[in-house]
Amino acid sequence: MLSYVELQFQGRTDHPESMPEFSGIPIRGALGNLLKQIVCQSPHGDCGVCLLQSACPYPAVFEGLPPANRTFMTKYPRIPQPFVLSVEEPTQPGSDANFCFTVRLFGSSIRYWPYVCHTFFKAGEGGLGRNRTVIHWQNVGGAPEGRNVWSADSSSWSEPQIRSTSDITESLLDAQSDVQRLRWRFITPLNMPSVDLKRRPEDLGLQLFLGGKRRWETLQHFYGVPDTEPGTSLPERRFDAAEFSTIHSEFRPWAATRFSGRQHRRMTVEGLTGEAVIEGPWRQTGAWLMAAPVIHVGKKTSFGFGRVEWELIS
Repeated sequence: MLSYVELQFQGRTDHPESMPEFSGIPIRGALGNLLKQIVCQSPHGDCGVCLLQSACPYPAVFEGLPPANRTFMTKYPRIPQPFVLSVEEPTQPGSDANFCFTVRLFGSSIRYWPYVCHTFFKAGEGGLGRNRTVIHWQNVGGAPEGRNVWSADSSSWSEPQIRSTSDITESLLDAQSDVQRLRWRFITPLNMPSVDLKRRPEDLGLQLFLGGKRRWETLQHFYGVPDTEPGTSLPERRFDAAEFSTIHSEFRPWAATRFSGRQHRRMTVEGLTGEAVIEGPWRQTGAWLMAAPVIHVGKKTSFGFGRVEWELIS
């Protein structure tokens, strides 16, 4: 079980033409830069040697702070960040004055939601992206019963609703057939280096399963709690690429450049958007499938990549 909150930011800009094609890049940049400015109390700014590291919101949210004495992913200096950005698909600048996105905070990072809200409020005032586009925030959704956590016409704040992946009740486990056909829609770029659609398009189904399951298990391990209810998990089994069949696929490559403050250089981020119809033993692949639209799939999810939707079709 993985607990999370959804902070749904809604605002407007007077200059939509100055917004980038893909909003995930400036949103993620604002969170990383401003959150550290807001909370950091050390003049050296080095989280690795800071006494406050284990209690500070910045590394807990943005850096993926590994727990002490971990036994999982020990070869990696960082673990997956406990948040994901849910943004709209890449569009032409100037097409919409509305500016909306959702931040999901997982597990232990939930308690830092006020810092995240404050960070984006400051980002809206100072301007997002290279053009410093000012955002006028209207409300932050995500409170229980569809209410707002905050709105511009009220000075009060409400606690966001704590959700759980165990609340996702829709299930394929009751399906009659062992093989189902799913239509996958990749709303924001899918970044999975293991997927080579030019050379081996038939591997897409298996790689979606492997990558999605790996991400789900990693987030569960570091930020979730064990699921103790009987019947909520399936026995492990191996799958072969031949068990999945891509009936139809239509993908569009997408790429953009960004400046990495950590590496002090410009970098290219890329992925594929589009959709695919894949037939396979989906009902046997486990709980990750239901959680995929919440946690996203693939790499660079902190930029908003990997936002997927799927539906069962006949």
